[in-house]
Amino acid sequence: MSPMQTVKTLPRAVIDGYLRAARLPVTAIGRITGQQANPHWGPGLAFDALAANVDNVLGGLLRDDVLVRRGQLEQARIAEVRRAEDLRVIAEQERADANDTLQERRDNAAQRRQSAAAAARARKQEVAQKAEERERQANTRAAQRASTARQTQAAQEKAIERQARRAKADTVARKARALETAEESLGAQRNVERLDTRIEASKAARRRSG
Repeated sequence: MSPMQTVKTLPRAVIDGYLRAARLPVTAIGRITGQQANPHWGPGLAFDALAANVDNVLGGLLRDDVLVRRGQLEQARIAEVRRAEDLRVIAEQERADANDTLQERRDNAAQRRQSAAAAARARKQEVAQKAEERERQANTRAAQRASTARQTQAAQEKAIERQARRAKADTVARKARALETAEESLGAQRNVERLDTRIEASKAARRRSG
């Protein structure tokens, strides 16, 4: 190893040791939270970005192409991870929006079904009420017709009864007049017979005296 390579290697080792030591708390938190293997974990990703920036800057100052290259590769990896995370977030948001839209459509469809069912129930109730009203009116008209028929029949029966009473009274009156006439005739006949008897008696007396 040349002296220049040794000079470049020592700072790189120091930088690596510093970065490993600085990462220990982040690594410990990752183990505790179960996020150590998650490439999208925010604290780990932020530290990796910081480390990549340190590699890139110090590598440029020290003219260490390995550090610069490592920093650039790490920055590219982090950018790719962040793009993937952004795409994942966008995809989840789109799925959430799609689910919200689907749920909204389902809610709207359910609301339309409920409205249609309520309208159908209202129409059914209205039809039933109209049918009941028609039946009530028909019953009322039938009752009125029956009452009118009973009144007409009662009036006819009363008229017939009055006619019968008048006819009976006329018959009785005629019979009474006929009886009276017969009695008058009988009385006249009896008077004639009595007169004839007196005349015959008078004639018989004159014959006896003569």
